[in-house]
Amino acid sequence: PQAHQKIIIGGPMMGYTLPALDVPVVKATNCILVPQAAQAAAPEMNCIRCSACVDACPANLLPQQLYWFAKGGDHQKSKDYHLFDCIECGCCAYVCPSNIPLVQYYRVEKAQIQQSEQEAKQAKIAKDKFEARQARLEAAKQARRQRQERSNKERTTTSAQQDLIAAAIARAKAKKSPAPTEAAVPPATPDRNERLQAALERAKAKQKRNSRDEDS
Repeated sequence: PQAHQKIIIGGPMMGYTLPALDVPVVKATNCILVPQAAQAAAPEMNCIRCSACVDACPANLLPQQLYWFAKGGDHQKSKDYHLFDCIECGCCAYVCPSNIPLVQYYRVEKAQIQQSEQEAKQAKIAKDKFEARQARLEAAKQARRQRQERSNKERTTTSAQQDLIAAAIARAKAKKSPAPTEAAVPPATPDRNERLQAALERAKAKQKRNSRDEDS
C-alpha cells in the first residue's frame, strides 16, 4: 500500500483506521482491509434524524443522541445516555444514510471521557497529598508550639525556685553570722575605784613635795 492509503484493521464494521503504516502485526491483528479509491466511503453528511441507527443498535441505545453529545463534547450527557454500553459493533454507522462514522465519534468521546476522569483522579490524588502534607505541617507546628510553651513554663518555674532557694540561703547565713557589737567596757568595781583613788592621791602628794623643794 502507498503511504497515503487508508488501512483498516478489525473489519469493515468494528475496525479502525491506522494513523500510520509503521506498526507491527501482532497476535490480535485480524481482518486487514486495504480499500481502493473506488471503494472509499461516501463523504459524511448531516444527520437527517431518520432513527435507522436506533433500530439497528443491538444494545438498545440512542446512537443519534450519543452522536450529538459526542460531537458537542458533553461528556456528562454521554455518560448519562450509557455511552460506555456501546459495543462498537458498527451497525449504526452501517445503516446510516448520511454516512456518519458514528463509531468513530463514540471512540473519541470515550477516550476524552477516560482522559478527563484520569486527570480528575490525578488532581484528587494531588489534592489529597497536599492536604495531608498541610495537616502534617500544621501538626508539627502545633507540636513545636506546645513544646516551646512547656519549655518556657519550665524555665519560669525553675527561675522562681532558684530565687526562693537563694533567699532561703541568704536568711540562713544571716542567722548564723553574729550581729556586730560595741567593744565591751569593763564594769567599774569597788577595788578598781580604790586603786584609782590611791593613785590619784599619790600623784597629788608627789606634786606637793616637788612644789616645796622648789620654794626652799
